[in-house]
Amino acid sequence: MTLSDTSARRARVRRAGSLLAAGMTLALLAPAAGSAQQSLAQRIAGVQGEAELRFASRPGVCGNGEGSISFQSPSENVSTGVRTHDNWDYDCEPGPVRVRLTVSNGTVTRVRSYVGRSRDTGSAVTDLGVVGAREATDYFLGLARSASEQVARKAITPAALADSVTVWPRLIELARDRNRPTDVRKPALFWAGQIGETEVLDPVRAIANDRSEDESMRKHATFVLSQLPDGAGMPALLDIARHGETIAVRKQALFWAGQGGTPTADLLGLYHEFRDPELKRQMIFVLSQRDDSAAVDGLIDIARNDPDHSMRKRAFFWLGQKDDPRVIQLLTSILEK
Repeated sequence: MTLSDTSARRARVRRAGSLLAAGMTLALLAPAAGSAQQSLAQRIAGVQGEAELRFASRPGVCGNGEGSISFQSPSENVSTGVRTHDNWDYDCEPGPVRVRLTVSNGTVTRVRSYVGRSRDTGSAVTDLGVVGAREATDYFLGLARSASEQVARKAITPAALADSVTVWPRLIELARDRNRPTDVRKPALFWAGQIGETEVLDPVRAIANDRSEDESMRKHATFVLSQLPDGAGMPALLDIARHGETIAVRKQALFWAGQGGTPTADLLGLYHEFRDPELKRQMIFVLSQRDDSAAVDGLIDIARNDPDHSMRKRAFFWLGQKDDPRVIQLLTSILEK
């Protein structure tokens, strides 16, 4: 073998070695590149045990890092406290949202949502890091649409708290989905209302008025109407109280209208419109739950002047629960007769 042949052979060996090394490098890098391209769902499915991810929260969201979350809609001045666990204190740190997932054989079996710093330092948890708010919303709404009831209803809260995502139309869509359990649909409707978009009023009212809808869902819709910012749902509640298809839903609408900002004069006007005794009794109870002077005056008027003895008796009962000088004066005047 000549010197030139030996040199050529060595060159071929060096090239083959270089190609082999390059191939091994690509083989090692391929899984990392593939992992970087995995969806959030794929990354979570690959966990066995506990995992946590974080994403930006919408303005007004804060929590104590353990189990209490407070959300203040941009259009209102009061906070809605969402107690997700048994721990409660008054520390309220702004986001991000932290979601702890329990995964078994590729399936999420538990979802827990937190806002604020973690107090858990001892658990072995796979840190999935910070993810985009939109990606997180899509993932959790996907769980809400397909997972077991327990997981699905817990997945709605983090989806609703995500920043810079218009989520209420999808929450309304989920609330309307009669293929999903009612206990999943209800929190979807609740959070659609809490987000505070004015467009949510009509679809929530439509559910409350839908005669083919489950009655408990219709009652829940009246509650959601009562929670809309700036009293936006109050006129709808009064309309349902007047014209609703079932007495049960009308009574519920009355109750929540009384709990909200409906003027007492409007409630008393309804009392005199009603002919159904159940609605009149419900209105007397609603008035009894108010502390304003007009409500007491209205009850006194019913107790004195209503032609129905049973209504006068009921009004007297609730007046007896009031610590008001006018009530004492009324009772004294009756006893003196």
